[in-house]
Amino acid sequence: MGRMLNAAPFRILQQPAAVETFVHRIAKGAVEVAVGQERLHDLIVVMSLAYRYCAVLVT
Repeated sequence: MGRMLNAAPFRILQQPAAVETFVHRIAKGAVEVAVGQERLHDLIVVMSLAYRYCAVLVT
């Protein structure tokens, strides 16, 4: 018998402010890692993915 998914992680998708905070934390962490390791290309890729993720969430 299949397990039911825990709905808690998906509740964030119903709260725009929570989504914004979540994405901001991802972006901030990505910036810190990229700058610390001097990997600007990786930063651009992560930010692009975060932008696409946000676009999917709000549409």
